[in-house]
Amino acid sequence: MSGGTATHMQGGVRPYGERPTAEAIAAAPGGSTPPPTPAPSGAGAVRPGDLTPLNAPTQRPGEPVTAGLPKQGQMNPLGPDPDFILRALYSVYPHPDLLRLMGQ
Repeated sequence: MSGGTATHMQGGVRPYGERPTAEAIAAAPGGSTPPPTPAPSGAGAVRPGDLTPLNAPTQRPGEPVTAGLPKQGQMNPLGPDPDFILRALYSVYPHPDLLRLMGQ
């Protein structure tokens, strides 16, 4: 083995950075690689140059970053019941700490 750190995988040890063989990939758990999915095309496809660059100035200078988020005292994003998720967890994993968190 030439210098560098070795990578252990099914089928032996190979030098760091060396690509595994197709047989080694297929033998690894979950190793069969699915074929690449083609890029979307048609009316909904994003073409190069359609997106606003990250370094571009804002297109909505009067709109705050938090626009669209619920304001203090408005409806909870989880719904009207803040303990909804805790009750769902308790129905599957009944534990006294979950009851304590719900305030019951």
